[in-house]
Amino acid sequence: MHRIKPNTEAQQSVSQYNANDAKRRNDLGTCLKNARINLHMQQRTVVEELAYYGISISAGALSKWENGDAMPNPYQFFALCYVYHIDDVLAFFCGNRGRKLNKIGRRKLQEYEQDLLATGLYESTEAEIIHESLKSIKLASLPHEKTIKMPVSLLKTSAGYGNFLEEDNFEEKEFPASTVPYGAAFGVYITGDSMLPRYKDGDLVWIQPCEQLHPHEIGIFICDGEGYIKMYDEVLPDKGYLEEYTDSSGEIHMQPMLVSLNTRYAPKVIGSNCDFRIVGRVLN
Repeated sequence: MHRIKPNTEAQQSVSQYNANDAKRRNDLGTCLKNARINLHMQQRTVVEELAYYGISISAGALSKWENGDAMPNPYQFFALCYVYHIDDVLAFFCGNRGRKLNKIGRRKLQEYEQDLLATGLYESTEAEIIHESLKSIKLASLPHEKTIKMPVSLLKTSAGYGNFLEEDNFEEKEFPASTVPYGAAFGVYITGDSMLPRYKDGDLVWIQPCEQLHPHEIGIFICDGEGYIKMYDEVLPDKGYLEEYTDSSGEIHMQPMLVSLNTRYAPKVIGSNCDFRIVGRVLN
């Protein structure tokens, strides 16, 4: 019997993924929920879209998938990928960025796909054609969406230091008004993979300036001049920092800690001698 030699590149890709950890974190449900929110779709709208692909579920079932209380079967999962326009499943759900395309690149790829379909030379299945036609009718009936100009940093959060907050490093860009969350003051692009699976390299996040965050909120921070996007948390100081976090009345204060959603990165505990400040809250 001949044995098939393992693919080293595939092994390396698999070694970065652990099913038990992903299930514990509810990676699949979180990604599905973020995909829906990014498209500004209500759960009932997703249910209606799924019907075009032969999937009949309730909004409650969709909610269970997003919360990790249940999982879609393979056919339901593929239908969701069609609804959410997810072409590269591994890249979206596991952070395997084989194509190395950022958000703008993926959008251009989708635009090229639409150009090919418009020629009539590359036909989809009948069900897909009917679905796209119905969507076109619905979109045509909608009023033209308003746009809004927002300042966006030209520098990414972890690409250097806190310079992304300097006024000279911002430019105004125009966005559909519905894509900018209420309360956002400016946008920042993300670099790196420390916040996978929720945020990917090249994603644009919207920031609401604030000086305090609650534990488990995602925020933008400056620590010793360097910019970070992390989840904020607090821990009881260990013995080495206990005196530094005890005030004159004897009360012990919690020590800030920045947590990456990608478990490959260790949390960053903020020492009392660190020049640390909270810039704002991530709204999307």
